[in-house]
Amino acid sequence: MALRLFCPSHIRHIPFLKAGGTAFLMLKTRSVDIRQTPEAVFAETIERFIDSELRVVTSCWLEPYHHDHAAIVCEHDASSR
Repeated sequence: MALRLFCPSHIRHIPFLKAGGTAFLMLKTRSVDIRQTPEAVFAETIERFIDSELRVVTSCWLEPYHHDHAAIVCEHDASSR
């Protein structure tokens, strides 16, 4: 699913996530945009979450098991409401 469709679906559901609630995203960077580097897709995704009401708690690459895949854990930032 393209990032322009995928990321907003996560962001669109923020109102249903209670304050302090946790969201998990498993990001397949090559599925988002094959033309960009995986690092660029990862950075853009993190940026979009930070611009929304989500605070990135942790993120990591899933190497060596899943090449170009990342895990992102976010919390709903209640202070931004």
